[in-house]
Amino acid sequence: MDNGPLARTAAVLVIIAASVWLFQWVWIVATRFADILLLFLLAWLVSFVLGPLCRRLEQAGLNRASATATVYLGVVLLIAGGGVWGIPALIDQTVQLSTSLPDLASGLEIRAELVKGTLISYGIAEAALMTVSRAAIARAESVGTIILGNALSIATAILDGVVRSLFVLLFSFYIMLDGDRFGATIRTLAPSRYRNDLSSALDQVDRTFGGYVRSLLVQAIVYAVGNAAIMVVAKLPFVLVISILAGIAMLLPVIGPAIAVVPPLVLGLVSAPESIWWIALSLLALQVAVANVLATRLMSKSVGVHPLVVFGAVLVGSRIGGPWGAVFGVPIAAILAILGRVLYERVVTKTPLFQSGSYRAVARVQDELTPNTDPLGATGM
Repeated sequence: MDNGPLARTAAVLVIIAASVWLFQWVWIVATRFADILLLFLLAWLVSFVLGPLCRRLEQAGLNRASATATVYLGVVLLIAGGGVWGIPALIDQTVQLSTSLPDLASGLEIRAELVKGTLISYGIAEAALMTVSRAAIARAESVGTIILGNALSIATAILDGVVRSLFVLLFSFYIMLDGDRFGATIRTLAPSRYRNDLSSALDQVDRTFGGYVRSLLVQAIVYAVGNAAIMVVAKLPFVLVISILAGIAMLLPVIGPAIAVVPPLVLGLVSAPESIWWIALSLLALQVAVANVLATRLMSKSVGVHPLVVFGAVLVGSRIGGPWGAVFGVPIAAILAILGRVLYERVVTKTPLFQSGSYRAVARVQDELTPNTDPLGATGM
């Protein structure tokens, strides 16, 4: 049998073509069960996030079942306590914000009048400015009317989200409880000569996806808390709803920080114009602290792909899966890079990519694709 470079390259191309066909078929099936699959995907991600806490309790002397039950009981209590206080306040602030949107737009128009002369002096036509201003006010009024008219639907959607979150916690509880056994079952299904490679590949995926999701959630929570603190000090309204929206925006790679800073700035410009520079500088400092310092600390080499690939993954992910695709496009791109490297090393170059019998990749691949240390702990199947 010919094992030359040409034959190996042909084998790789055939595998790639078959993988593309299989992916298309799986995608068609998955779209029919998208809502159910999303619940299981979120449950899997929650198990990634809570995994380090369970392992620390195991190290303290608890068995797997007791550690898992303790962690999830704490999470349920936090959600219940937060729901009793947070959900009514969130609904109330959402309704108030919807009724205030026309007034906010009018106030923003008044502030815009102060800089209109400067813009006109730079050659921007006054008619164009008036058109943009009127369109913004009309849009704000329509959005406010829609939100106010669907207040009951919004409240129902929030409660539905809480119920779905409880289902996600339940699913993730069983994933956490039986994750090791499930991973061992997957490995036993593979041929014996590929088990070490499969174990190492799963470990790499686990490190990449788990580290990315944990660090992203930490950034979102820290930014939401910091945003709330700035708004409270500046005495801005709608602290809860705006801070939650800012935290959610931070989950979007690349474009998230730019989106997160807009709502508090607009509120500050209308509600507290005398403090707008202080608000802007505080938000800028928070952005630098979270997006540059904290993100660098938490996500150092956790993804291991070029920034252009990150941006492309966000665009492609958002096109395919909407907001969820934008969030998970980057780690999926990193996982594909890992699996592509495994395929290339094993099939084309015949290089022993992974150490035999080990769950860790050799140093060269580990340095390129995964962090040397995971500050929040690594998860394992």
